[in-house]
Amino acid sequence: MLLTGEIIRKGVKNATANMSSLMQSLAERYPDDRDRSLYASVELSLSRLPDDVRKLIRPLAVFQSGGSLLLVGGVLQLQPQAIMSLAEQLVDVGLATLEDGVYLRFDPALCPIILNELTTEEHFVACSVWVKATVHLTSILYKQQFSHPQRALNIARHDLFNMLAALDFKVQSQNPEAIIDFATNVEHFAHLLGFKKIVEYSANISSNASKSLKHWSHSAYQAGDAEIDRLINVGNYAAAVTSAEHLARRCLTEGENAYPNAAYHIAMAHLVLGQSLKRSRKTDAAIVALIEAERRFEVLDKLGLVGAARMIVGTMTERADCLMDLGRFDDSARLYQTVLDWCDRNDDPRQSAVAMGQLAATHMHLGHFKEAIDLYNRVKNTFSQLGEPLMIAATWHQIGMVFRIAGDFPSALHAYEEALTIKQAIGDRGTLASTLAELGSLYADFGQLEEAVLYYSEATTIYVELDDLAGEGRTRSNVAISLINLGRFEEARRELLRTIKCNEKYGHSVEPWTTFGLLHKLESKMNNLEAANRARARAITAYDAYRRDGGQIEHDIIEAWIAEDGGIGHVAS
Repeated sequence: MLLTGEIIRKGVKNATANMSSLMQSLAERYPDDRDRSLYASVELSLSRLPDDVRKLIRPLAVFQSGGSLLLVGGVLQLQPQAIMSLAEQLVDVGLATLEDGVYLRFDPALCPIILNELTTEEHFVACSVWVKATVHLTSILYKQQFSHPQRALNIARHDLFNMLAALDFKVQSQNPEAIIDFATNVEHFAHLLGFKKIVEYSANISSNASKSLKHWSHSAYQAGDAEIDRLINVGNYAAAVTSAEHLARRCLTEGENAYPNAAYHIAMAHLVLGQSLKRSRKTDAAIVALIEAERRFEVLDKLGLVGAARMIVGTMTERADCLMDLGRFDDSARLYQTVLDWCDRNDDPRQSAVAMGQLAATHMHLGHFKEAIDLYNRVKNTFSQLGEPLMIAATWHQIGMVFRIAGDFPSALHAYEEALTIKQAIGDRGTLASTLAELGSLYADFGQLEEAVLYYSEATTIYVELDDLAGEGRTRSNVAISLINLGRFEEARRELLRTIKCNEKYGHSVEPWTTFGLLHKLESKMNNLEAANRARARAITAYDAYRRDGGQIEHDIIEAWIAEDGGIGHVAS
């Protein structure tokens, strides 16, 4: 019973006396409640608070089961020391529990009881203050995710339902700019946290609000940018490129004086275009857009715009990624080193660790395995100091890849197992699946095909549960290769056919010609010549479309097939 503590503290007689009056009052206030002991316990706990504290916490009535210390402090207008003192008092009397050191989870009956005490006017004021504080906190967390991502995401995870409820209130404001700004931030965090329904809900609110915009503005830009993010998140990279091109043109047409920070958004639009082109495997075009973005950020930095220098570094990192995708590893390494130098000058250990990880990847591709491992160990140590276990796990994963490519099975296995242990503890299923798939590749590389199939299959199961079609398709393609090498052809065909289905909406980014080429190989082994020819034709068609769209040469065998059929464009024509 929740009343046990009160009985222990005051004795049976006193507690019973208090309970009698409380239960009589509660019976009048909650006539339909079958179990009023819960409310009685909360009333007794409230009675143990000083009068000024009980009055102070009345606005908490509008919270959704609790709130982060930042949000509670924002609503009650308390300084950090005062909010910690209040949190201790609420925990001491049993009205709340402190979770992860950042979030107060209220007793389920606390908010209903306080809410019942508020007048209509007090309720309106409390809602207004809470919505304003939630919007403000969400904006701060969005900015902090670049410097303190784990902390920002942890607080957003706890306060997400406050954000969602506040968004419902915000919609009633009939202010489309404010609605879009808040809704896109909520959508962003819901996406990172994997709440698909909230993503869809907030995206609809943002889209509907954007229809009410009459002029080009900061919010109009933000709405366009959010739409590109949605397209990228669902893997529709071709549409993302089209939307990004339209957004960049609109920004340029309206000009740098269209609204405050319009010049910054023009630079951002080129960065977004570069990112979209990169995802769509139009790497050369992506580099052109990124160079333009970098140039514009440099101009803004010279004008003294706060944050422009960091965007220069971010854009350079994206450009270095493109160079690595093109196999220009020496060029990408030089650019990553430039980013590292900037981070060292500006005392930015996190961004430095990210860039160092990318530099390590270039060394891996160049076959400089010792240099890559040394850099990854430095990255791992930095994230350990920053207290970011997921990034530590990601670095162990990368270390495993280096050892796998280097042919060091025991060291690779150890690294992957370290990554798995952390990811399992955190409960991050998506990244867990990626490490399981890498273990499959490790066992496949060393000829242990049955074990490879088991790990690939385990990863596939998780991707299916997460509705991650790209991950599912990629892993099924890998398991098909092991099944072919095991002579389990029918199973391999099923995996490849499902891979083709998974890849349908992702375009060039998943290299569909590779899957069709593998299917051609399988059907040929099974003497299904007609099916093999169909697979060959589909491989050529997919690759031909990719090359027509400006894609780089990726596949020598299919290039040879195309040459036999009359060159690029012959099949499509």
